[in-house]
Amino acid sequence: MDSLTEARKVINEVDEKMAELFMQRMSASKMVAEYKREHGLPILDQKREDELIEQNCQYIKDEQLKSFYISFLRDIMKTSRAYQHMLVSGAKIAYSGVEGAFAHIAAGRIFSEGNCISCRDFKAAYDSVVSGENDVAVLPIENSYAGEVGQTIDLIFSGTLFINGIYELEIRQNLLGVPGATVEDVKKVISHPQALSQCHDYIELRKLETEEANNTAFAFSHYVRLCSINNLEDLDNIIEHLPINLQICQIILKFILYHIDQQLKKCLEIYLIN
Repeated sequence: MDSLTEARKVINEVDEKMAELFMQRMSASKMVAEYKREHGLPILDQKREDELIEQNCQYIKDEQLKSFYISFLRDIMKTSRAYQHMLVSGAKIAYSGVEGAFAHIAAGRIFSEGNCISCRDFKAAYDSVVSGENDVAVLPIENSYAGEVGQTIDLIFSGTLFINGIYELEIRQNLLGVPGATVEDVKKVISHPQALSQCHDYIELRKLETEEANNTAFAFSHYVRLCSINNLEDLDNIIEHLPINLQICQIILKFILYHIDQQLKKCLEIYLIN
């Protein structure tokens, strides 16, 4: 066995032991978090961390390694604090769009007790996890009808985060309009390109105009503003859930996809990334 192979064998053995010790340490951190939550104490205890670094540095006899060991300890304590924050306050789940977006729906179902954080787009949601602002990002990756979501694919292959879970969310698109409007009144639909693509057959069948929006739920918000300002009765929107003022809207046609092909199940694959 050459020296490189031998060194890597030692590293693997040490890493295995460290993984077990890590689990023990995080279990103790969980107990600390529960105590702090019960007694209303802050997560960060700077005095305790400084004392821990000073105490543990005594175990390192090689002076050249001490500064690296201190960095190692700080990373461990940062991870422990993040875990305690999640336990005390709930995980922070980043998603793209506003309440009512498919990613928001998926995030709520996957993390029923988490705090869903709205981000302006896929990249902002992804970057918020990279920076440590949020704990996890819920992003769409592929639609069984409209294909891959290109921006998410790019982020996965170019970024540093890992995929930790894949979930399927059944897609149900509704056509919304002002009260009293009918299917025959619809002239134009506004939505995310993916949603428009999902409903392509229906849009072509009705020969409707389309306008793209950054997010399906954003399109609804845009629709509300337009109706409030211009009272446009021929402007409608494809959307799943309704996040804001519904009094100026009604569902004109439910489950658009099923009016075209009731046999094909349309699903959106949601990736859990952190």
